[in-house]
Amino acid sequence: MGTSFSPVFEYLRENKRKYKDAVVIYFTDGWGEHELSVKPLNYNNIWVLTESAKDLSIKHPYGRVLEMNIEEIRKRNNK
Repeated sequence: MGTSFSPVFEYLRENKRKYKDAVVIYFTDGWGEHELSVKPLNYNNIWVLTESAKDLSIKHPYGRVLEMNIEEIRKRNNK
């Protein structure tokens, strides 16, 4: 099954008065639900994938999808 991403967006929606302009940064391998059961309040969502950006299971991410290249980070840290 993978990660259930919706609970975060559900919590923000339930507390939207406090979080209506929140930016969500989700670090994930991309494996999880295919559709969010709760639509995000806005498009201020950044999905940072530890694997390939094409591997995000969400069909409509409501935001930007970025790929984090682990090998490149390791190379930089070893210099």
